Amino acid sequence: MCNSDGLKWPLPLAPFHFRLLACLLVGMLLTSTSAAEESDNLRGYLNLRGADTNPRNDIHDAWGVGMGINLNRYVGLELAGDNFEKPFAPGGYEKLGEYAVWSFVPQVRLRYPMLKGRLVPYVIGGVGGAFTQFNDRKYAGFGLDIKTDSSALMGAYGGGIEYFVAHNISVGVEIKYIASSDQEVQVEGKSYGISASAPLIMMSVRLHYPENKPAPPAELVDFVPARVYYGGLRAGGAIPVHNELFPGIKAEAEPPAYGGTLDQLFGILFGVNFGRHWSAEVTIDGFETVLNLDGVGSIGEYAVVSIIPQARLRYPRLEGRLVPYAVGGVGLGYNEFNDRKPAGADVDIDSNSYGVTGSLGAGIEYYVTSNIAFNFETRYLFSRGQTIRINGGPERDGNLDSVLFSFGLRVFFPGRH
Repeated sequence: MCNSDGLKWPLPLAPFHFRLLACLLVGMLLTSTSAAEESDNLRGYLNLRGADTNPRNDIHDAWGVGMGINLNRYVGLELAGDNFEKPFAPGGYEKLGEYAVWSFVPQVRLRYPMLKGRLVPYVIGGVGGAFTQFNDRKYAGFGLDIKTDSSALMGAYGGGIEYFVAHNISVGVEIKYIASSDQEVQVEGKSYGISASAPLIMMSVRLHYPENKPAPPAELVDFVPARVYYGGLRAGGAIPVHNELFPGIKAEAEPPAYGGTLDQLFGILFGVNFGRHWSAEVTIDGFETVLNLDGVGSIGEYAVVSIIPQARLRYPRLEGRLVPYAVGGVGLGYNEFNDRKPAGADVDIDSNSYGVTGSLGAGIEYYVTSNIAFNFETRYLFSRGQTIRINGGPERDGNLDSVLFSFGLRVFFPGRH
């Protein structure tokens, strides 16, 4: 049940990003190969990073993406993007909301491979910029005029260490400091200073292209009972099928929605291929939409999380590199009202948390290396059994069926045969 703001739930969507990445990293370490190593060759890479809430410095919801190129065994260049939030409570006020920072920093990465290239310590540094924003207004901030700077000069320095679990995949930890001058914020016309700087400690996975030792795609492991384990991440959008989620309560896209219509969707999956055509996987996805109560307005956000075991039927083409597939399954749904809006300040809201969920859909993926495949997937999400009660009135039954669109990747590791 939920009847107040700011409740923490078992799978909050933003720390959810970190937990997704952490689970994927553990899976990679458990299936690492002794032949993995750093390369002397020119190679590009995609870097994904994440961190959970750090109560010591009030940094939370931290995640990052980097694209770079290793020029040789020791020197690389990278464009790093990081996002994090800090509580916003200027002098004399309670917490008014969140202060969000998105930094974009071109940086140099200097590496020193060890243990025959498997273990790679490195240092990084660069100068760039950041966008800043006040968001997620809390009860104490309702009705206040709040203005903040929208950009800042930003620098970054630090280092990390990573271990190659495959020729083209490394996992590790990165520690760096995002440095910036204080930003100005105005509350009811009075100026305050707030720091956009932050220390970040993030788990990291780096996917390199091309491989040191190219091999056929994992889909070509076609003898039975061949097993190829995999993990994956995805991001995309969700659109509720019904405009009215509960009687008298309509769906409204949240402010960061893509194109003003697609609520942001994030997910993770773990699975195993059995032979050439069948897979079994568990997928966890989450998104939020805004509830608009008739006669009142936007009262808050509603989180929709699904945990679904599902089967995947694959049909490899082009020598295993292009793989159309269909997916479907039934599982558990978790839902919660949160991030109350000013219009809902005096509205008493009770909602249940669990229900039955399922999905049915299809996708297509392409192997860019033997063990990394990028994909596009669309699914219909069945989400039923939710109820909500407004101001002690009768329960209202909900229907949160949605269409999900996502881009993602799967990383494959051979198992026993």
